[in-house]
Amino acid sequence: MIRKLLLGNKESRPPFLKAPLPLPGEQVREKLEDELIGFTLALLFPFFLLILVIYNTIFCGTLPRYLSFCVSSITIIPALIVTFIYGIKRIKNIRTYRLGFIGEQVVGQELERSRSLGYVVFHDIYNEEKKFNVDHIAIGKAGIIVVETKAKSKPKKGSTEIIYDGKKIIFLDKRYTYEPLVQVGRNSEWIQELAHKLIALERKPICHFNAMNPVPVVCVVVYPGWHIDYNEAQRIKALIMVTNEQMLVDSVIRSLKQPPELTDEMVEELQDIFEHYLREKNKKLIEY
Repeated sequence: MIRKLLLGNKESRPPFLKAPLPLPGEQVREKLEDELIGFTLALLFPFFLLILVIYNTIFCGTLPRYLSFCVSSITIIPALIVTFIYGIKRIKNIRTYRLGFIGEQVVGQELERSRSLGYVVFHDIYNEEKKFNVDHIAIGKAGIIVVETKAKSKPKKGSTEIIYDGKKIIFLDKRYTYEPLVQVGRNSEWIQELAHKLIALERKPICHFNAMNPVPVVCVVVYPGWHIDYNEAQRIKALIMVTNEQMLVDSVIRSLKQPPELTDEMVEELQDIFEHYLREKNKKLIEY
């Protein structure tokens, strides 16, 4: 209601014929903006409180000024401590979201190079029911490539290698994680289900993929800027690939030969139905 009140204009109508497609990192950017607003408000709160206390002490206080100021200070000091703790937490979140946002932009822009191979790329596909988003997908002859970006800061010194053995991702300090592999697997399952639903809505679909005959999906986790050792994963022919942004198109997507290959007509239909779906989701952006 507020959006329509602020943006509405009864004397004109929007000029846009189609809603824009989501850009890389849109969900993370919104979280980053929320954190910045929260941090700004956290900084302003003590100043407003201090002004209120000074005004009350000078103009409205019934107690002696020094005693009124002492009483007010008892209120201000805990508020300052809470604000400081809250601000530190916001700073950590801001740094995390900023890193994630730039990481998705870097990987998204690199993935755009796959268009020369006949792929169409879509970013930031949001699952409204389960509240998660898929960072990127590329649709082409190998099917649907689901890409999950994991931006991770590098140490100031030492090796910048991540080891992927096909089962887990191992970092420099010997810690390991399965989470990105589980996440991209979950994302690919949802994208596959979504593709089947969108195909079923077509009147005369060229694609006949369904739960019994699923559309081919490839899972890729990308750590931008890191060197990835995936020799062991290649040896055991791991289903999920882990790479960096530089290897994503030239070494990963270019080498994909996942049977059955989609025909040009099938690829075009999949690309069209996903584009239509995402533009419909973004229609609120161009409505007054």
